[in-house]
Amino acid sequence: MTKSVLTTARGIRSRKYPDDKTYKQYRNWVQHRNQAMFRKEEYNLTFDEYKAFWDKDERWDNKGRKRCQFQMKRTFPMIPWGNDNIELHLVKGSFTECKDEN
Repeated sequence: MTKSVLTTARGIRSRKYPDDKTYKQYRNWVQHRNQAMFRKEEYNLTFDEYKAFWDKDERWDNKGRKRCQFQMKRTFPMIPWGNDNIELHLVKGSFTECKDEN
């Protein structure tokens, strides 16, 4: 018996995360976790914690590397990635400058 899957323009994906936003967040979490493991950093952040962090205040829509976008960073670099050791970081600019642009 085969599991049913959803197909998209890019190919096949799991039925576990049927909507695009959740699926993109899952893929991004996997990449984030794998990069941390490659850098030999301990990673204790679950997908649900990752998703809750980015869903708060619609942060996901402003996530990125460009000016006035958000990134997740560790509060204390020597402590593993975890729900109690992450914070929101604004790239190149202050909150007031970026508010004026939008």
